[in-house]
Amino acid sequence: MHGSLRPGKVSLEGSALACDANCKYLRAEGMLLYSIFRHTLSIYAVTSIAAVSLPLQLVLAQESPEAIIERANRVETIAESRPVTQDKINFIVNALQDESPTVRFRAALAFKSIMPTGKAALPALHQSLLQDEDYYVRYCAAIALGLIGPQQDNAIDFLLLALSDPHPRVRMGVLHSLEMYGKSALPAVARLRDMQANDVDMDVKNFAHKLLQRLEGFLLLP
Repeated sequence: MHGSLRPGKVSLEGSALACDANCKYLRAEGMLLYSIFRHTLSIYAVTSIAAVSLPLQLVLAQESPEAIIERANRVETIAESRPVTQDKINFIVNALQDESPTVRFRAALAFKSIMPTGKAALPALHQSLLQDEDYYVRYCAAIALGLIGPQQDNAIDFLLLALSDPHPRVRMGVLHSLEMYGKSALPAVARLRDMQANDVDMDVKNFAHKLLQRLEGFLLLP
């Protein structure tokens, strides 16, 4: 009888692991959708404030929020269309240099939709993660690398560099991506030990501690 229970136990454990992985993915997706909603609202708010505080000629020269959102939506539409061609990949890469951070962060997130065909374009996403002037674009680039997964060459190296980002939101995004990497995030252990002790943001510090415990658990496995 004891032997007959073993297969069921293994199946339950496997289901629990699969559920845990799905929950981490859905949590990251949910955070992202909420953030996109808030960012979209901020476009209208900033434009309205500018209309009150700027000279008329500058207000008239500003791009409307509708035009920005239309351009951002086009990035997503092209990324999700099939087949993935080099022209579409080039369009997404060029969108990472758009003057609007809304278009740039949507382009960063669009990278997941052009994988694995667009793998050669990943250096542009790495550059956005480390160098974009807008923290939210850097955050979305970090999340995009997590959603794409650890099969990318040297992806973990760029995420480790981004753990030093001055904005806590970006550091938190990197931690969520490392969480999605599972055992592939083991090279981050030393950096996480430092963050749990010294990061100035309490939320980042606490999440680094939680992730470190999970990774150190992998180290104890045979």
